[in-house]
Amino acid sequence: EMCIRDRFPTRITKLCDFSYFSTANPLQLHMLDTARRVSVNDFPIIIEGESGTEKEMLAQAIHRNSRRHGGPFISLNFSSLNPSGIEAELLGTEENPSLGTRRHMGAFQAACRGTLLINGIQHTALQTQQLLLNVLQNGYYMPLGSSVPLSLDVRMIATTTTDLYSLVLEGRFLDDLFFLLN
Repeated sequence: EMCIRDRFPTRITKLCDFSYFSTANPLQLHMLDTARRVSVNDFPIIIEGESGTEKEMLAQAIHRNSRRHGGPFISLNFSSLNPSGIEAELLGTEENPSLGTRRHMGAFQAACRGTLLINGIQHTALQTQQLLLNVLQNGYYMPLGSSVPLSLDVRMIATTTTDLYSLVLEGRFLDDLFFLLN
């Protein structure tokens, strides 16, 4: 059985907080002020920006300023995961010798009482988008091979380098998921 550290390594250095950011740009100051304000609520968030704009650092600051700051901060990069394995990474799996699966903890369980960051949500297949939508709407999920539902207790933050609303208009991103995350 794998532990959280094996599947979802924790960072040795502490997570960034809002003091990490320094700017005089009025647009960036407004963005940081908005991020501070929304961090105290438990709403899902989409962070959109170009590559290299430190979206994950902002997500860490939001987590550290939230009521979930004592819980784990788990990050999954959807652009680097095999599309067929994303479901198992999110939900986890139960041991099932007939299917040849071993038990491992998914990201939803690893991030319990904390924050789950999904980097590159624009790369998500429609099937995975539907899974995320169902889990967020229902508030529970079932590890693959299990018949026992587990309560979802995570704050979801998603990052993207693409305007997700334009993907919604093109039919490549579920509108319900977009509005639920945004």
